[in-house]
Amino acid sequence: MLSDYIERIYMACMANYENLFILDGALYKGVEGHKRLAREIGYALNDFPYDEAMSILQSSYSGIYVRACLLKPILDAKEWNEEISAMWLANAKFR
Repeated sequence: MLSDYIERIYMACMANYENLFILDGALYKGVEGHKRLAREIGYALNDFPYDEAMSILQSSYSGIYVRACLLKPILDAKEWNEEISAMWLANAKFR
C-alpha cells in the first residue's frame, strides 16, 4: 500500500504539472505552494495506521516531492518533513 500511495500522489502531481506547479496562480508554485503540498499530504496521513503513515512520511520527500520537482526541490528534507509532521500531528487521530 505504501508504494501505491506514493506513486498515486506522484502521478497526480505529474498529470497536471503545469497547472499545479508552473502557471501563475498554480496551487503548488513557489516555496509556499510546496509547503502547501506537504501539509496536504500530512493531513492525508490520518487515513492510515500509524506505522504506515510513518513510512509514508519517511518516503515522501524522495518518493513524491523530489520527483515531482523534476529533481530540483525548493525545500530540503527537513523543511518538507516539518510541514508534513505539523499538519499530521495537529490533526492526529492517534492522540
